[in-house]
Amino acid sequence: MQIEPEALAALFETLIVPIENSVGKEVEKETITIQEGEHDVDEKKLSLIFAEKPSQEEEAFLSKILQAIQIKEDDFEKKFHVSVEICKEMMQTNKTLMVTWGIELPGNEKYKLIQNHNAGVIVCDDLGKIQADTALKTKLWNCLKAIFVK
Repeated sequence: MQIEPEALAALFETLIVPIENSVGKEVEKETITIQEGEHDVDEKKLSLIFAEKPSQEEEAFLSKILQAIQIKEDDFEKKFHVSVEICKEMMQTNKTLMVTWGIELPGNEKYKLIQNHNAGVIVCDDLGKIQADTALKTKLWNCLKAIFVK
């Protein structure tokens, strides 16, 4: 799978990467384990979980992110206004990769794939905060690249 340069440039148009971090590395594809066995993340079935419904500007940013990792509209579902308690319940029952946006889950490191109960979970800041912060964009990209970019 190859990322289109235009999609990558659009996502990270203000990103400046130090030269020591720009050397490409071979990344092994991560696998998440659920009760029925192992499912490769390559299936790209995602649940995007939001604390609040994103603004139009944040939706446009999210579209750029999904385009950069080549996720199509039918490869994910969105859930809005999800509380921490409901998110924790979903983590126990959901069997897809979950990406949370703006939901603080204590004990879970942000921008890292975490195997939690039945689902893999990536905890992120809200889209507006990421969009405004180059360091957070870099963390998000490195996390998603390790999972989706081959």
